[in-house]
Amino acid sequence: MRCPKCKRVWEDGAIFCTEDGSRLVPNIEEKVIVQSLKSSEYDAQHNEEIKKNIEAGLQSRLNSENIRPWVRYWARLLDYIIGIPLIAFIVAVVGYAILPSITNDIVKNEFSIAFLSLTIWRFIEAPLLSSWGYTPGKWLLKVMVRDNDGNKLTYKKALTRAVYVFVYGEALGVPIASMITWIIAYGKLTSNGITSWDRDGQIDVTHQKIGVFRAIVAIIVIIGIPAVLKLII
Repeated sequence: MRCPKCKRVWEDGAIFCTEDGSRLVPNIEEKVIVQSLKSSEYDAQHNEEIKKNIEAGLQSRLNSENIRPWVRYWARLLDYIIGIPLIAFIVAVVGYAILPSITNDIVKNEFSIAFLSLTIWRFIEAPLLSSWGYTPGKWLLKVMVRDNDGNKLTYKKALTRAVYVFVYGEALGVPIASMITWIIAYGKLTSNGITSWDRDGQIDVTHQKIGVFRAIVAIIVIIGIPAVLKLII
């Protein structure tokens, strides 16, 4: 079997690529292989080889560049900086045209308009991931979200992930609570090599080298858009 990332070929029975930590087989196949280790169908030497591959692969996964929580944070922040102001603007324009009094109350309350915009973003993020394979921030910082087979997420899986991140990773945007959930998620990612929502959804998040140009563009967007909005509003 061939590693989907580095393209190195491994013998049958390998579960992880020990070069970059990429998964070579889906979770369901991994369970079958691990269970079969106890079976008489495998001799002791083959058992030991597979066990070593699993251990080496897991360790490689934890030590590889794929565990980059801050890059994931900045990618999501870029999405919000780009997307949330546009969503809030559209909500205000449409809302004032249809329900001006209710819209006026929502716009005046910063938390209400932020919560509504963040909620709507989930329904934008999901089709972007399922069709394009990226969001603007993830594309810019080269963060790739795929299922364990290396395919783009289905809309349902992408939406489920987006909702889980919003609820369990961001605490619905509530300021103090969201800081706590961020810290918890950071701890799980750095210690386990995967977040709870990606583990439950059987999703792999991988990273590629960003490069100087993309990093500069990201910095300009992060600093520039809020500065422009502050001058306008």
